[in-house]
Amino acid sequence: MSPQWSSTTRIIVASVCLIVLGLMLYFARPLIGPIIVAALLAYALNPLVKLVKRRARLPHKAAVSLVYFLTLAILIATPSTLIPVLINQIRSVSGYLAGVERQVEALLALQVDILGEPIHLDRLWGDLINVATQSLTPAEDPLQVLETTSISLAWLLVILVSTFYLLLSWEGLYRWLISLPPPSQQPDLERLLQETNQIWKAYLRG
Repeated sequence: MSPQWSSTTRIIVASVCLIVLGLMLYFARPLIGPIIVAALLAYALNPLVKLVKRRARLPHKAAVSLVYFLTLAILIATPSTLIPVLINQIRSVSGYLAGVERQVEALLALQVDILGEPIHLDRLWGDLINVATQSLTPAEDPLQVLETTSISLAWLLVILVSTFYLLLSWEGLYRWLISLPPPSQQPDLERLLQETNQIWKAYLRG
């Protein structure tokens, strides 16, 4: 039988564990956001996985793969169906803006007399355009744009992979979470998780 730790030893060990955990969270803080997004996606897709398992009588891994890749295909196909509509809308807006531009040019061609002094609106407009142009920040460096895009794609890949593996391990994670407290408190924790689950489902449906 191993000897019991003294109060001082337990405080020191607990402090060291908290410091190590804090350092791990600090260095892994860029991963927290993508992991939370992946967890929310897995939570939203998990009811579909259960439905497919129950209706199609598929193994858990097969149901997860079917729901995951079908959802991914829908997300990829949706922009391709919306692009033609977006192009038509852009064309109509461009035509409207061209008409507005002609009206503005006709308006600026007028001369306004204020207290007997002629004011040319086109010159005033040109001065305003120059001031606005000088106040704009310069364009970003192409290398910086490429770096930002690469980082965004990397985080997207992390989210997609994490979502898939969270879906695979969802039931195991749930059982592990239930087993953390003492056996006498496990029914209360399970009831709390079920009530929270109902609230989140209602929120997502809303």
